[in-house]
Amino acid sequence: MGRVARSWRRWHLVQSATSRDHLYVIYDHGLLTCFDARTGAVIYEGARPPQPGDYLSSPVAFHGSIFLTNTDGETAVLRADSSHQVVRTNSLGEPVYASFALAGASIFIRAEHHLYRISTQPGHPRTSPAP
Repeated sequence: MGRVARSWRRWHLVQSATSRDHLYVIYDHGLLTCFDARTGAVIYEGARPPQPGDYLSSPVAFHGSIFLTNTDGETAVLRADSSHQVVRTNSLGEPVYASFALAGASIFIRAEHHLYRISTQPGHPRTSPAP
C-alpha cells in the first residue's frame, strides 16, 4: 500500500440533528443525508439544500422542521420527515458561522454583525435583530 502525503489529506466537517424518527447529517459542502434513527438505514443521501455553499453550523430540529444555514447566512427550512421537502428559505444578508441556539419557543441566530431572535410564542415579535 502506498502512503498518502499530508498535503493530500482533507478533513470534512460533519454536523447532525435528530428529529423524531430521523437523523440528518450535513457535510461541510452541503450534502445532506437522512437516516432512520432506529435502524440506521439510509432514507436519502446526497441531497442538497436549495442554497449552495459551505455548511459549518449544525442543522437544528425545531417544531417539526430542520433548519440548515450556510456561511452566507442563507437558511433552508425542511420538513422533519423523509421527504426532503423545502418549506421555505431565508437570507439574513450577513455571514453565519455559529449553530442556532434554542430556548423555549425561540431560536437565536448569531450572525457576523447581529443577534437574531425568532419566536413562535404569541405576542412576541417574529424576528428581533439586536445590534
